[in-house]
Amino acid sequence: MLWYYIVGGDPRSEFVISGDKGSVLVAKQLDREVQSEYNLTISVTDGVHTVLTQLYVTVMDINEHRPWFTQNLYSANVSESTPVGTEVVQLQATDEDQDSKVLYSLHSARSPASLAAFKVDYQTGVITVVQSLDRESIAEHLLTVMVKDAGTPAKRNFARVVIHVYDANDHAPEFSSAIIQGRVFETADVGSAVVTVLAVDKDHGNNAVITYSITSDMNSIAEYMLIVKAVDGGATPLSSTLPVHIMVVMADNAAPRFLKREVAAELYENEPAGAVVKHLEARSTSSLLFELIRGDSEGHFAVDPSTGVVTTQQPLDYETNRVFNLSVTATSMAGAKAVCHVIVHVLDRNDNAPRFVQAAYEGK
Repeated sequence: MLWYYIVGGDPRSEFVISGDKGSVLVAKQLDREVQSEYNLTISVTDGVHTVLTQLYVTVMDINEHRPWFTQNLYSANVSESTPVGTEVVQLQATDEDQDSKVLYSLHSARSPASLAAFKVDYQTGVITVVQSLDRESIAEHLLTVMVKDAGTPAKRNFARVVIHVYDANDHAPEFSSAIIQGRVFETADVGSAVVTVLAVDKDHGNNAVITYSITSDMNSIAEYMLIVKAVDGGATPLSSTLPVHIMVVMADNAAPRFLKREVAAELYENEPAGAVVKHLEARSTSSLLFELIRGDSEGHFAVDPSTGVVTTQQPLDYETNRVFNLSVTATSMAGAKAVCHVIVHVLDRNDNAPRFVQAAYEGK
């Protein structure tokens, strides 16, 4: 009779050998990450003589661990003038398996345009800009990135990347019309309003703050030709100019008249107070006083009494009121009035997150 024993190389008693047949069996579940190679010393004896041999055991790896991103959320701030090819985010993921190689990819995005604006290097995890950015189109890119390992079958994991695009001064001010023509009475007092010029800038912050100035003035007794300049507040200012033709006329008793008796305007909800809704233009032989008389019981709007520019006094809410019907009067110095109806359509923004009907669900 022969008897077999494991006499060395198994410190945690992970193997067992049948004493009479010599079959080596696994006694416990093996973990390659703890020990991947074993050198077992096996003895066999007939009761008088004993000999030894070595049994080498290699533990093969299985793909038992998912790769993990070092962060659940990555964030970056980039200028809309950032050149194509600029690196903006470095992704990092680890895998506890022996083959720790991982591959990165863009999985999805809140806007399809974001997938076209960025790419990720599948080996290094570096996200770069591949298209020119425009804050006025998308101010915040929300990407879902994926990492997967090299196992079979592959395991994967996900993280979010938020890229905030901040404003660059890439828009010059734009006047609302190509030329302005106005009239002023020869008896008008110093300081009387003659015409209103209005320019808008599609940038944000200081880049959209506009300063007006008169850069030239050609005049005769009966008319003036001005060049008005609008300059924004960017670090490298951009500007536009506008010709203003003013006729000096004699006063008469004509009643005021709006250029349009009914106008429509559209405005996104949640715009800050002071947003321009519409510039109401009226003709009169004297200066006019503009007043908002109907359609605004809650004080959402205001009209400049001298210029006729309608602005918001508080943010609008599409879910509360989608349409406002305003009535604005223009009163001349002689007391004659004209009425203009302003229909304001409030445009919806995606400002309400979805809500689950209940806070918790249970299934079996």
